Amino acid sequence: MKAAERRSRARSIRGVRAGLISRLIADAIDLAIVALLLFGALVAAGVVMYMLGDGRFRLPRTGPVATVIAYPAIEIAYLSYMWGSRGKSFGKELLGVRVLEKNGHVLRPVRAFGRAVFVTFLGGPSLLWVPFSRRNAAVHDLVLQTEVVHDWSNVSAIAATPASPPAEPVPEAPAASAASGTPSSATPASATPSSATPSSATPASPTSVTTGSL
Repeated sequence: MKAAERRSRARSIRGVRAGLISRLIADAIDLAIVALLLFGALVAAGVVMYMLGDGRFRLPRTGPVATVIAYPAIEIAYLSYMWGSRGKSFGKELLGVRVLEKNGHVLRPVRAFGRAVFVTFLGGPSLLWVPFSRRNAAVHDLVLQTEVVHDWSNVSAIAATPASPPAEPVPEAPAASAASGTPSSATPASATPSSATPSSATPASPTSVTTGSL
């Protein structure tokens, strides 16, 4: 598939709710990332011990209790930050899906934290409701009023479009002559008296009185 076709398809499905398979793959990637973060924390602790200890590098020895506590804590912190800042964890970034509130905004920090706690402890059973939901919602989506949609864009937040301010009345454009500062030359109607040519009062020629013959 060409790049133009991929972009066109990504635009066409943007905002469509993601299905179960996409969400499961994204969550599996996130679980692996959390495991890497936990391992990285152990390596960092080993470096600190190496610098402050006897010069031997070794990983801290953690028991199962510490692991059971540390892994969920890292997962909650990771998901809370990613969902509350940009709506995408790394797993969801790779699958092109985003977590949003029902109004289309990125999750607020409190809601992101609550969703992370819910998903960490009950995420698996909760996802089983997705195939039966008309809007592909898991149980935690219904409880926390969230949704997971397809979105490949890199927008970190989706803000509401502000209402446009009322248009100010536009003053009427002044006449061209007033704009140039030249008084309009109101040419008065020509008061030239109409050349009322007096009718030539030609005196009537005296009636020739025909004198009868006597």
